Amino acid sequence: MSVDVGTCNAGTCVPPAAKACPKSLICSGKACKTSCDADQDCVSGYICVSHTCYPKQTVIDLPFSASLSGTVTSDGKVSSPIQVGDDASKVQSCGFVSFKISDIPKGAYLVYATFVYTVIKDNGKAYDALGDMVAQKVSYSKLERGSFSLSPSGNVTLFDTVPESSHNDDVSSLLQPEINAGAANLQLRLCFSKASNNDSVANFAQFDMSGEPPVLYVKYQLLPL
Repeated sequence: MSVDVGTCNAGTCVPPAAKACPKSLICSGKACKTSCDADQDCVSGYICVSHTCYPKQTVIDLPFSASLSGTVTSDGKVSSPIQVGDDASKVQSCGFVSFKISDIPKGAYLVYATFVYTVIKDNGKAYDALGDMVAQKVSYSKLERGSFSLSPSGNVTLFDTVPESSHNDDVSSLLQPEINAGAANLQLRLCFSKASNNDSVANFAQFDMSGEPPVLYVKYQLLPL
């Protein structure tokens, strides 16, 4: 990604080579500015905050794709809504959620990416019975029985474990590579760290898909700090 710089070419006899002004400031007259008072004192793509130039940042909220989100079980059944855990027959359920990220420019720098979702049912105290929930980055064109066994290309542990509440988890490490690659979607498979605790009791967390559906909150900038 090219970055515009401020330049200064002082001198009247033998002009020296142009130089980049430090701290993303522009050249004013024959000298570099030492601080900024307005955005126009900064090079393109930067804004002035407290007399210092910083990269301009953009905040977007990315809703989940309902057609590409739901549940796939270890015995190949596909359903909706998102449900993660096991049932009384020790069949494991993993949830899938997909976000369209094509509006984020390729190569942008993430400030944060927060995955927000609400658990409306914690049957059998799933978080106590099955350990931490893990988000695994996968890729698929539709939900089908084979989605359950896809090989992940990265994962993060979702440490927010309060049941039947709104959850906020950092997934920046999963999203940044997709932005770098210019991917169309970020797709996550959600599973508990234990497939089953073998207690012949259904232990699962069910997500809210309508009142407070999954969303990805993102802040990014086009230039490095």
